[in-house]
Amino acid sequence: MIRSFIFVFLVLGLLFTLIAPELIQFADIQKTLLGSTVQEKTSCDSLPSSAAYQQAWYDLSQEQAFEVNVSVTGENLCESTSYRDALEISTWKDDYDYWRQVYVSLIQFDKPKMQAIFRQFAKLRTEKKLGYAEFAEAVITFTQNIPYVLVLNKSAKEALEDGEFYRNYIEIEQRPYIENVKHGIHSPIEFLHTQKGDCDTRTIFAYSVLSYFGYDVVIVNTAAHSMLGINLPGHGSSITHHGKKYYLWEVTQPGWILGMVSPEHQQNQHICVPSLHEH
Repeated sequence: MIRSFIFVFLVLGLLFTLIAPELIQFADIQKTLLGSTVQEKTSCDSLPSSAAYQQAWYDLSQEQAFEVNVSVTGENLCESTSYRDALEISTWKDDYDYWRQVYVSLIQFDKPKMQAIFRQFAKLRTEKKLGYAEFAEAVITFTQNIPYVLVLNKSAKEALEDGEFYRNYIEIEQRPYIENVKHGIHSPIEFLHTQKGDCDTRTIFAYSVLSYFGYDVVIVNTAAHSMLGINLPGHGSSITHHGKKYYLWEVTQPGWILGMVSPEHQQNQHICVPSLHEH
């Protein structure tokens, strides 16, 4: 009986050591959700179609070809969209805190639904024998190579009144957009399904994937833009947080290398979502 008790105790101890790090990682980030609530979620009128496609792209050198199979069930899309539509941020200290709560809520809700793409990236890393920095680049270039589509939290007509950027984008350049999306962002699952998203849609996707694989990443926002920060050796634009340097990575268009940031996004940078791997 005593031996059985000791065995059970040792097994429980081993399980705790395996799950404790992830519990610790989420401890601080959960504090950002104190002002967020989810109203009663509405179900989809009809289950949306599932998406299954093969995504092919190249690394930044255009020499290494990559390929993964992406699949998102209609049920997962319905749940993810319904969650975002129901998400309310009731209290926030500033704009960065507001977006922190939105981002973290969407990242955490979608994480269980992201297992298929996590497995695909894990398979890619193994088959291509990618090193630590090479695999990070593969995830970033995957994200960069999905065409940019502006996600609006209002109608296009209303957005035209918000400034020159929207007038240029919608009326003059006539670039693609999606209107009337709550919070003006797609969740990671929505991004995979629709293959449409702008800056912060992409940063929360890349953050989700790279965090899952143990990378020390942050989301960095300016007043009008969102970028990924990653704790890797590099050159160029960076931000320091808790004594660690995070080089910025632009995820909105192909070809942007680590540390290369447009001049208009060099100022007023703030850590919007901290790393899950600070401890």
